[in-house]
Amino acid sequence: MRSPTEQWVSPNEIDGPSHGNPFVDVELSAEFTGVDARTWRWAASMTAQNLRIRFQAPSAGTWTYVTTSTARSLDGLRGAFQVGHPSQGTTARSR
Repeated sequence: MRSPTEQWVSPNEIDGPSHGNPFVDVELSAEFTGVDARTWRWAASMTAQNLRIRFQAPSAGTWTYVTTSTARSLDGLRGAFQVGHPSQGTTARSR
């Protein structure tokens, strides 16, 4: 696991495949679960090159994720990351 990410900062990204046409060939989403067992389902969005999931954790703690995709290489990927408390003066609106 990487070093903790500050809450409301979003370096937690999952990149989709760069092959094919991601507009029509691939669906990608992830379900994120926090320490309080609440889950958030997040769909991928299009970037200049491919699909990408960007998730900003709403609370500090350990978060896990599992992906769902029509692309076999992206379906069922699992991971975890640590989110630290926001620094002084950082809020959801300031990011």
